Amino acid sequence: MKGIAGDGSKDAPLSRNGGFRIVLAAAILMTAGNKLYELILPLMMYELTHSSVAMATMRTAELLPNLFFAVLIGVLVDRSNKKAWTIGMIAIQGLLLLFLVWLYRTGTVFLPAYYGIGFLLMTFGYGYFNVQGSLTKLAVPDSQLGQANARLSAVETTVGLAGPALSAVLLLLPDLSGGLLATAVLYLLCLLPISWLRLSEGAGRSSGAGFKAELLESWRFFREHKPLRTFTLFILFANCSMTVAGTAMIYFAKDELRLSSFLLALILSLTGAGGLAGSYAAPRLRRLMGTGKCYGIVMLLFMASYLLFGSSQGPIWFGIAAFLYGMAAALSNVTVYTYRLEQTPAALMGRVLGITGTFFRLGMPAAMLLSGFVMEHAGSRIIFWGCLAWNLILFLSWSTTSLWKAGPQHLVPGPVAVD
Repeated sequence: MKGIAGDGSKDAPLSRNGGFRIVLAAAILMTAGNKLYELILPLMMYELTHSSVAMATMRTAELLPNLFFAVLIGVLVDRSNKKAWTIGMIAIQGLLLLFLVWLYRTGTVFLPAYYGIGFLLMTFGYGYFNVQGSLTKLAVPDSQLGQANARLSAVETTVGLAGPALSAVLLLLPDLSGGLLATAVLYLLCLLPISWLRLSEGAGRSSGAGFKAELLESWRFFREHKPLRTFTLFILFANCSMTVAGTAMIYFAKDELRLSSFLLALILSLTGAGGLAGSYAAPRLRRLMGTGKCYGIVMLLFMASYLLFGSSQGPIWFGIAAFLYGMAAALSNVTVYTYRLEQTPAALMGRVLGITGTFFRLGMPAAMLLSGFVMEHAGSRIIFWGCLAWNLILFLSWSTTSLWKAGPQHLVPGPVAVD
């Protein structure tokens, strides 16, 4: 696949790159749906069970697909017709959400069914996320990848600002499934811009040497790229605390601060505001400081948010903590995702995203499941204090790595060659 057709070429300014604009439009619709889904589904589980264990189990079920299938999906993406793949991933998610709405509205309280749908939603959701990375890499020249990922993150975060507020309005409806129905509609609307893509065969396809050979090719690239390996290892550990804290936020707000769903949704919109700030700051920070120190700031922001969450007695400190958490998450996403795209050849993109994505989530299911039992017996605050201590250890370790020591001039070391 040589590129993505549109009214701009791959070498045009980003604002006139037709292919990237289509990817961006699809991302806006998918993000709007995701923000509704991410808030409504945990609240739905709380409404059904009033149990932190049930909420954590749902999150665990959502995390498992990336652990089990990310590498397989990466190989399939590199071998696939990317337009047909993207349409399939989006359409299946929309249908699964409609089925989830039906379960809830018929009064079905068979929790394994909810967990199973959550598992499938994340499986096909990752299938879309992976191919979005490949499309971005193909649509945008390497010199614009940082700008493109910052723009994707900023637009998605801007949509995220309205997501929780819109969820708050949807929570006024007779039941919570209205938010999932709205998500399904947005997913299905996303099929329209994707249908406008015109793709041709070329550099974006794998060599076709066979599944095992292609997997080994991408693994060799990852193994020989020491900076990417180092980054991946730290993300593995950092994601454990980030995911646990993100779920604990909702349980803490509902069970200990006794916030209404409406107020919680409004306060969580501050997470989007922080994300917007982090998205716009990321490219400049990377240019000024380099990738390593930029990610060090991510860790410090996460630590500050965990400190404030653990100290919160009301919505004000909780809101400030949510802002810092959103800023750290967005800054992390732009920094890590851009670095992966810069370092990876287009023909390996799906597989390398799959390998690194698997490592990113390797510890998350166990950490998530364990946190549910901890919250059930010891409350949510201990989760935030544990995340704070965990990130302090990570920060001190990160400061000894070669990525930390490298200056801005070493921001983008060349990719390792693949034979």
